[in-house]
Amino acid sequence: MQWTASLMFVLAFIMCVASGIGWLLRHPAFAIQGITVHGNVAHSNTVTLRANVLPQLTGNFFTLNLMQARQAFEQIPWIRSALVRREFPNRLSVTLDEFQPAAQWGGEGDGKFLSPEGTIFEVNADDVDSDALPILKGPESQAQTVLEMYKFLKPRLDKMDMSLNKLELSQRGSWFAQLESGATMELGHGTQQEIGD
Repeated sequence: MQWTASLMFVLAFIMCVASGIGWLLRHPAFAIQGITVHGNVAHSNTVTLRANVLPQLTGNFFTLNLMQARQAFEQIPWIRSALVRREFPNRLSVTLDEFQPAAQWGGEGDGKFLSPEGTIFEVNADDVDSDALPILKGPESQAQTVLEMYKFLKPRLDKMDMSLNKLELSQRGSWFAQLESGATMELGHGTQQEIGD
């Protein structure tokens, strides 16, 4: 009899604790009330970030899926990466890193740009000083290769007083370069070493 009473007491205690935890998890004091933004956010203002991300966040301080929150931030134009942390009792702290354009990708005014790491990203073309950027084209899967070839050719052409303005890799693997003067050069097929020789 004493064993049964102890078991009932333990079960009642567990149910009370579970009920208390459930109440705590649903309490409005733990609903996400604000987001603190840190990091490189030259093109993304805090108001826009909150407006785009807050509706996508589900749960409260305890139940929010941080991976989904990170993905919500990274879907915003200009955002390259996001690190999301909880701040007790009802805030998020987000550290953002924006893309930096190294070149235009594709046609002028398309809004596609290439980061220094060779990642294609899409933003409003009016937000970028495109005149200072070279134009690179090619299959999207070869974006990093095109950027590396540009970095390889540019200093070599600069030594000959020829400024490289555009570089294109065709679907068949041929390289075409256009100089700032308007002259076009067909460089043929090959790697950096084959083209450079």
